[in-house]
Amino acid sequence: MLIHVTTFSAANVGAVIKEVTCEKCAARFVYEMIRRGTGSGTAIYGIGSDSQTAANEAAEALNRFLVDGEDLVACPQCGWFQESMIAKNATRYWYWSPWGVGNRLNPNTTMPTKRGHFPGTPTAVLLDAHNNTVPTMFQRPPDIEPDNVLSIRMFQNEFPPICICCGQPATTTVDLEPQAGINPAISVPACSSCAEAKAKRLRRLKMKLFAMFFSLPLVGLLTLGIMTFVSEENDGGTLLSMTFMLLLAALICGVLAHFFGNSSKDKHMPLKIVRMDWETLICRVRFDDLQCLARVRDHIGTLPLSKNILEYIAASQPC
Repeated sequence: MLIHVTTFSAANVGAVIKEVTCEKCAARFVYEMIRRGTGSGTAIYGIGSDSQTAANEAAEALNRFLVDGEDLVACPQCGWFQESMIAKNATRYWYWSPWGVGNRLNPNTTMPTKRGHFPGTPTAVLLDAHNNTVPTMFQRPPDIEPDNVLSIRMFQNEFPPICICCGQPATTTVDLEPQAGINPAISVPACSSCAEAKAKRLRRLKMKLFAMFFSLPLVGLLTLGIMTFVSEENDGGTLLSMTFMLLLAALICGVLAHFFGNSSKDKHMPLKIVRMDWETLICRVRFDDLQCLARVRDHIGTLPLSKNILEYIAASQPC
C-alpha cells in the first residue's frame, strides 16, 4: 500500500551575549555566541503535522542551545578556559587546535606556558580594564591551520567585498563547491567575469556527464556484441574471450569514471569548504591560493564587533 508522507523542515539562527567572570583571575569579559536550531515534522496525507510544527521545534532547539551552550573562549586577561566551557565542549571534535587534534582537549593543562584559541571561536572582550589593558573592538583574525585552512564563523566573519578568484571588486556571488553533508551551498563574492567563467565550466561539466551516461550503455552493448560474436566463432575459447572482454569493459568504465569524477570538481576556485558545523556555524575553508587566504584573513581582522556586543559593552561601562 502506498502512503503519502510529507516532511517539513525549518532552521533558526540566533545570537546571545555571554558574560563570564573568570574563575582564575576574576576578570569580567563577554563574547557573542551564535547557534542554529533545526526542526522537522511529517504529515501523512497532509494530516497531523505541518510546517508550523517544524518551525516550533527549530525555535525550541535554538532557545535551548542559546541558554545552555557555551563556546570555548579563553579569558582575554589570563588565557584561562572556564571549566564549564571545557565540560560542555568535551565531545566536540577539533580537527586542529594549538593543543592537538580530537575531543576532550583540556588547554588549561598547559597554562601558563601555552596560550591560544580554538578555531572558529568568537572574540572575547574585557569589561574590566586590568593592568591598563585596552579592550579590542575588532574581531580576532582566524589562525591559519594546516593545509591552509581557515575556520570561519558564518554571520560573524565575512569575506571581503572583492572577487575571491582575481581580487577585483565583487559585483555578484558564486556558490562554493558543495561537499558531502554540506547543504545548502555557501556563497562568496566574485566579479561578473569570474562568475560567468564558472557558469560556463558548469555547463561544460553537465555536457560531459550527459555524454558519460550515454557512453556507458554503448560500451556495454559493444562488449556484449563482441562476446556473442567470439562465442559463435570460437567455441573453445569462449570463456577466455568473455573474461577478456569483461575486463576490457571494466577498464574502460573505470577510466571514464575517473575522468568524469575529476572533471566534476571545479579546480579553478581558489577555496573549498572541507567541513561545516551547522550547530555552531563554523565553516572550515581550505585555500589553494595563499593571496586569497591572506586577503580573507586580513579583512576579518578589520571587521568591528557586532552591534549587539558593542551595545552590551557600552551599557556595562560606568558613567
